[in-house]
Amino acid sequence: MLTIRPLNPSDYQEAIQFAIEGMQFDQYLTNRWARQIYGRYFFYEALNQATQVIAAYYNTQLVGLLLARINGEKTVHQSRWQQGIVRSGNWLSRTFFANSSDVYEQTNQQLLQAYQADHHPDGEIIFLAAKPNSRIKGIGTFLLDELTRREKGKEIYLFTDSFCTYQFYEHRGFKRFASKEITLSINKRQIPMTAMLFVKKL
Repeated sequence: MLTIRPLNPSDYQEAIQFAIEGMQFDQYLTNRWARQIYGRYFFYEALNQATQVIAAYYNTQLVGLLLARINGEKTVHQSRWQQGIVRSGNWLSRTFFANSSDVYEQTNQQLLQAYQADHHPDGEIIFLAAKPNSRIKGIGTFLLDELTRREKGKEIYLFTDSFCTYQFYEHRGFKRFASKEITLSINKRQIPMTAMLFVKKL
């Protein structure tokens, strides 16, 4: 049976692997060391912003994690050491991704600004990942249901792209507000993708 429990710090590395595999970081970084550094950066940046940390366990095994930032709520976790990892990740982005990380971030902000012109969202899902190749079904839905129970009636958004399983959100009532075609230049490779903004009232 799936249960919601406090996220155990000993499971941080497992959550990082969820992100690396589920979000296909190998599409951007062929170097394994670089993927691990970037995965830590991605996870710790989200964790240090989160006001809701929702961890799904099967028995004692972490199988899914949702991190959300809700306006007006206090962050759950802050760590100077992890903030150092985030700074290292910023350096890695500048070194390996050149201007691509700026293109990606600027595109997301453009999509969000267009949305905020007529809407006032209450928060953002900043991390949602399940154990890759798990035989357990419904982990992502289980996490979203818990967020809905905690934050019912609030309007949230999330950023995703065509390298992620964005169809998961479409099947669970999220609406694609806007999208934009972009191309990332990474290690002399041109990587086309679609950046997307999804929204939903919980």
